Amino acid sequence: MSKRLISFLTLILFLATLLSFAAGYFAREIWPLPSEQILLLKEARRLLGMHYLDPLPDDLELERGMIHGMMGVLPDPYSRYVEPATHEIQTDDLAGEYAGIGAEISRGERGQFYLVPIEDGPAEAAGILEGDVLLAIDGVLINEDTTLESVITRIRGPEGSAIRLTVAARDPKQANLEFEITRAIIPLPSVMHYLLPEEPWVGVINVRRFSEKTPGELEKAYKELINRGAKSIILDLRDNSGGLLDASIESSRLFLEDGLVVVEERSGMESQIFYVHERGLASEMPMVVLVNARTASAAEVVAASLQDNGRSLLIGEATFGKGSVQVILELSDGSSLHVTSARWLTPKGNVIDNIGLLPDIIVEQKDPNADNGIAVAVEWLREHR
Repeated sequence: MSKRLISFLTLILFLATLLSFAAGYFAREIWPLPSEQILLLKEARRLLGMHYLDPLPDDLELERGMIHGMMGVLPDPYSRYVEPATHEIQTDDLAGEYAGIGAEISRGERGQFYLVPIEDGPAEAAGILEGDVLLAIDGVLINEDTTLESVITRIRGPEGSAIRLTVAARDPKQANLEFEITRAIIPLPSVMHYLLPEEPWVGVINVRRFSEKTPGELEKAYKELINRGAKSIILDLRDNSGGLLDASIESSRLFLEDGLVVVEERSGMESQIFYVHERGLASEMPMVVLVNARTASAAEVVAASLQDNGRSLLIGEATFGKGSVQVILELSDGSSLHVTSARWLTPKGNVIDNIGLLPDIIVEQKDPNADNGIAVAVEWLREHR
């Protein structure tokens, strides 16, 4: 056999092998492997369409229901699927601002949507009054199936854009009211601060959530309280369900001189340790921290860092006990997956999941008309200043 013939046959064999691989690849793209075909899901969808009495929801709604079910199988209450409207609201909350009309929206017992304008906001300037009942947005009526989340997201929009709201008549003899409002950036402050009226040497800093703007708001609040004469600080983290881990770390550093803030553990990766880089602005101010059973997640990071470093006592109730970190993965339709990707440990290496933090001084809030936590905190600060 000539060398030319051998070379030709070798080339033919090579091309045949290459084509077989290519055919297998393209066949896999067209006909997925059995494990990727989700045959059981398709079978259930087909049978549902054949036998369900009423019309089925549209395909997108069914698909989102399937994702809810998939996440619900995970043995973790914090890994979940968040639909677009809720995801947008949560994203704005964590950013610390949104573009909208500047009005709180709530739903009454009979399904009405009530408006409460924020002081100096666009809604107030346009003439919206507290208690106005919202009937339509840009001419689209609100019905009993409309959710609070969908109303909020429809009212929010690009800064500078206009929206038309129809509000129910304030007098039975009048017609419904129309308001055209230009959206503006509305801040969502996460920090509130004040001096105690009866003990003006005590400044209270209440943190509602940990957003991107919380560290800056905390520093500003602290400086203002000092300028007004505060000699001690109560950091109130009660009812704070958490927020951004990075914001809680930076907030902790404000009150610490040195030390370790938190340890983050990820599967198959080296632990990440967050330290205090320099003396915090409020590191020498006498302080205590208030917590309760609804103090969770990022708020527990701050409470644990101050307790473990010996910086502050915790006063109140045992905290919620959420020591995991969720990564937010956005999907193409504006929804998101919140997936537990890490666990954090206190500076002393303690796990708090399903355990929480134990206060140094336990105070139960039994009387709704008296703030026992504040009273105990003031007494302790008075004795130790």
